[in-house]
Amino acid sequence: MPLYTQLNQALTIAERYSHDFDLECSPTDEMWLQRWRSRHTALRDSDFDEMLNLRQYTPFGYAHCLNRDESADGSHMAWQRDVMSVWEYNMHCDAFSDVSVADFISAFAPFLAYGADGMTSLFDTLPYASDRQIVMSELLATLGKRLLRIGAKTLILEMNRERQAGHLQGDDEFARKHAFCVKLCSPTYREALFGKYPVLTRFCTQATLDFLRVCKQLLGRLSDNQTTLTDRFGLPKPFALEHVQLDEGDLHDHGASVAILTVSGKRVVYKPRALAMHRMFAALAHRCERQEGFLPLQVPGVLDCGDYGFEEFVESRDCSTVDEVERYYRRYGHIMGMVWLLNGNDMHFENIIPHGEYPQIVDFETMITNKVMFERHNEGAAGIVEDTITHSLAYSALLPSGMPR
Repeated sequence: MPLYTQLNQALTIAERYSHDFDLECSPTDEMWLQRWRSRHTALRDSDFDEMLNLRQYTPFGYAHCLNRDESADGSHMAWQRDVMSVWEYNMHCDAFSDVSVADFISAFAPFLAYGADGMTSLFDTLPYASDRQIVMSELLATLGKRLLRIGAKTLILEMNRERQAGHLQGDDEFARKHAFCVKLCSPTYREALFGKYPVLTRFCTQATLDFLRVCKQLLGRLSDNQTTLTDRFGLPKPFALEHVQLDEGDLHDHGASVAILTVSGKRVVYKPRALAMHRMFAALAHRCERQEGFLPLQVPGVLDCGDYGFEEFVESRDCSTVDEVERYYRRYGHIMGMVWLLNGNDMHFENIIPHGEYPQIVDFETMITNKVMFERHNEGAAGIVEDTITHSLAYSALLPSGMPR
């Protein structure tokens, strides 16, 4: 069955509800509502009714939405048109579905081909030099990893079904996996697969579009700040983008992530969020350094551009003497006091880089937090422990911790 005929199954309740339709609830609709309630939610009836009221839904309308896949006027929504634009590449993505190197990633060949085409257009307009082939290859590899995170479990499920049906030839699991991946290189098989999982198709399409938007934003911001970046971080001239390591942190705001950029042979960290807390901590550190006994700290330099910024890359480096080790831990103690003062948390080992005798924080996102306390009706041991930890230095994650084996 053609992919486009299955896409309406991926409509959200809100999208289905946005169309005018007859709100008379049929017995079939009521059956679907009962199935949905029993399978997908443990909400009490009163909670469910309150949620419907908040969204201005009626029980009849909600039930009807569960039992309909087509939009009432037969139109296609914007995301459905996006899916079909991407799927035009299904027959023209051999570069990403080579049978000789078949793997799970072959399932996403149309999305990668669409992404490659979009990136080519982006790089054609860059006002600065770049190692185009290398950077595009790195970006496409990141897109592939994102798509795999979305669809890997589905592929494993389908591979097992194919195995149980006796459709995979091979003497062992590796050979049978290869046989399945070869199937993924077939445009016909891919269309049947994604037609079976329209929600997966929608998610993969949105992830691809988000990724292109993030790449365009990153490359554009580099262009806007060429001169300032060169002066602030002492970048060699001419300005040239050589490598991009995306996804160096959690994804936010529809796919935006921290990236480590190699520009003219020097690494710089791009952060797609405001760096106000970073600057605040640096100012506090400089003020504390005036106090007797407080050792000077090093806080990575930044270029604050408002709702995004660039940060000095911190290279991990060991201490070279016993005295440096001692000063490192004294500075670590200073940092613990500052983080405790600011109610900071999530300061785990990945967020602090040892740079010789200087422990350097590289993620200030949770440096300042507001602890909201909820009234407990039945205070017990668990609540007391939680409150104690929340108001102690253990909350920061700066202290050693371990789970008993």
